[in-house]
Amino acid sequence: MNVKYLLSELSPNSLSLVLLGLSIGLILSLMGAGGALIAVPTLIFLLDYELEIATTVSAIIVLIGAISSLIFRRGLRALELKTALQLSMFGFLGNFFGSFLFFFLPNLLIYIFLVITMSISIRLMATRDKLSNQANSKIKPTFLVGVGFLAGLLSGLLGVGGGFVLVPALVKYANKELRDAVGISLAFILLNSLLAIYLRRESLELILVSDLVALILAMVLATFVVSLFFPKFKERSLNILYIALISICIIGIILYRIIPEIELL
Repeated sequence: MNVKYLLSELSPNSLSLVLLGLSIGLILSLMGAGGALIAVPTLIFLLDYELEIATTVSAIIVLIGAISSLIFRRGLRALELKTALQLSMFGFLGNFFGSFLFFFLPNLLIYIFLVITMSISIRLMATRDKLSNQANSKIKPTFLVGVGFLAGLLSGLLGVGGGFVLVPALVKYANKELRDAVGISLAFILLNSLLAIYLRRESLELILVSDLVALILAMVLATFVVSLFFPKFKERSLNILYIALISICIIGIILYRIIPEIELL
């Protein structure tokens, strides 16, 4: 690869992309979820991406983030492949349905759905360390269908991984330890992101490759750093950071996307 050529092709937004990549890699690697919910609004506001391109780029970086998190954090050791595949089967169905909705729903409804999703994620992710294992170790079929489909739907509609739904649900209702839940979530994100990217393949030609490379490299670097210093991170501090970032994104979408769309009606 010609590094000098690649650097010369970087856009003025490259610094923002690098910072975004570091943030997503940090959150996804530490929490197993939530990175894409920050990526989509940030790409829209800071880099002026269209909704379709932002969700496609989000699916790509979440895919890479899931792979690097599994490798650097040795998440494969905590991966229950059977559970991940079972959830992914129903996730694929939800993914197809979500992708169908994305191309037919007006942007206003998608923005509203994104805000609702981010609001729910704050509650789920912020309280996951307080969850108790209350269910039997055997996962019920209804759990696989419902949670898998919902996470896949979010992946297809918003370009997110759906991990913020999977991790708390696996801990509370499937009797999984947090480490195991994160491993399953990352595997699910990997598989469903691949499908989401394929379903949005026509959008790939609109993405600037050099910017995407800068974003991905920064994200991989963040996950590598996390693998070295993971024991030093405190769950409460991560929750506060996540809530703050998501809250800013929610306010931004309401003020600069939803309200203007409503005024145009």
